[in-house]
Amino acid sequence: ETLKETSEFLGLSAEEAESLLAAGEHRSFVDGAIIVEQNTPSDCLFILAGGAVQVEHRDGGQTVPLARLEQVGEFFGEMSLIDIMPRSADIRACGSTSVVAFPKQGLTAVFTAGPRVQMTLILNISRILSLRLREADARIVELSRQWPMNDTACIIYTSGTGGAPNGVMLSHRALFHNCMGAVDALKEMNLGDEVFLSFLPLSHSYEHMAGQFFPICIGAEIYYAQGIETLAANMLEARPT
Repeated sequence: ETLKETSEFLGLSAEEAESLLAAGEHRSFVDGAIIVEQNTPSDCLFILAGGAVQVEHRDGGQTVPLARLEQVGEFFGEMSLIDIMPRSADIRACGSTSVVAFPKQGLTAVFTAGPRVQMTLILNISRILSLRLREADARIVELSRQWPMNDTACIIYTSGTGGAPNGVMLSHRALFHNCMGAVDALKEMNLGDEVFLSFLPLSHSYEHMAGQFFPICIGAEIYYAQGIETLAANMLEARPT
């Protein structure tokens, strides 16, 4: 009955809610158990029925916690209703946790019998995801205020060939202005999923900007050469665009 009162079931009749819940499977997990594993097939929607879960992303041997869900009715695995991509994160139980799992096959049968159930569920999930995005946007704005644009972002030193090396204090604004200028200058090239191969030292001002901050700015992939002697082999491996 508690799940029927959650946001996902908003707008469904009692009969429709019952048909949807009938497709669910109650599952229980002990503390630390993996409920959803990253990079596995996305084939099930989950609704939290008790306890809490943590969303974690594994990357390069590190685990990054992304979110914690602890309210009954919160959901995860919703992308299984939208695309066929693998899971993008692990979902780990925090303490004794129970969920209601809705396998895609069971949901398909419910949706076929009642198209209105599908439409209402998708709309409710979309509404909740939109709210999450708005909250994330507000959080980004809040974090950005902690680091004013005129604060120093990094210090680039001269080589010292003309005397003692001098450190140039570069602000976030200066770096951002350079990146946006480069994006504007290169927009006719239709930048997309670009790949960069960085081979100059990052202490070099050009490489620091063109080989690091600019690729990050456009969401590109950066490979770092092992050395000048391996540059040709690294180019074949990275295939920079």
